[in-house]
Amino acid sequence: ANVITIDPPGSSIEEQLCQNFYPIARDELLELHAWDFASKRAALTQLVSTREDFAYAYALPGDCLKPRKLLPEGYASDSESEVFELEDNVLYTDVPTVATLVYTYKLTSTARFTPLFTSALSLRLASYLAGPILKDATGRVQTLLMQRALALLGQARASAANRDTKRSTHTSTARAAR
Repeated sequence: ANVITIDPPGSSIEEQLCQNFYPIARDELLELHAWDFASKRAALTQLVSTREDFAYAYALPGDCLKPRKLLPEGYASDSESEVFELEDNVLYTDVPTVATLVYTYKLTSTARFTPLFTSALSLRLASYLAGPILKDATGRVQTLLMQRALALLGQARASAANRDTKRSTHTSTARAAR
């Protein structure tokens, strides 16, 4: 059957399966890497810490899928991440004033996905769908699709790393002389 829509789900079993498995597959792949298209920064709301090993607690943003870095107030670069732990959607740290949390958010707009990410996501979704649709008791098809998805995911990560631009901390002598 052709899948016409998954939101709202159509009447076919394939459309219903896609609606069930798509958000799982999408969030799995988003969580695996700090994708620039799914990254956000946010100031955190302070809570009362209930733990003895950390003095401060902060609420995570509602759309946070995976926290990546905790940047202190007045940070000069993204490499200055502070130590933190997560427990029950609360971020614990010893940093009294947190300027910024860098995190991966639950991105639902497919228009922001890169082509390689989209291909990896398609294969990951197909691996979920293969079992119920093909009724493959051996799991060979699911395994093959998962392997292909992971290979494409590796290519997508490499591509994202190669297009990542970092600010230089070095000032050339020519620039300094200007």
